[in-house]
Amino acid sequence: MERDADRVLQLFITAVDAAGGLGSMVAERRLTWLPMLMESACTLVMQEEEHRDPGEIADLLGTTRDAVENMLAGPADTAPQQVRDLPPGELVAREYIAGGVVRHAYQSRGAAPTA
Repeated sequence: MERDADRVLQLFITAVDAAGGLGSMVAERRLTWLPMLMESACTLVMQEEEHRDPGEIADLLGTTRDAVENMLAGPADTAPQQVRDLPPGELVAREYIAGGVVRHAYQSRGAAPTA
């Protein structure tokens, strides 16, 4: 389990970097993205590396199956730019975009967990 927590944290950090970096997110008041990026990182690791289904992930995270499915369906190719383009207070499609940013980070680091 500790290895999975480390993987989630590494993925979260990579996703924050893909979304513009922590400094940029602070300066542009986009800190509300951080919890969604963390939840998306947990979701993706559970799906890809623990082979859990969306319903099980939703139960473990205390969210809805629809939210999990939105995170898993996010567009890896365009999501990082969408975070930077949306106005800071905009909440539209946040799960979907955050999931795409995390998938982008996951793909850029490779699917294999680091030691």
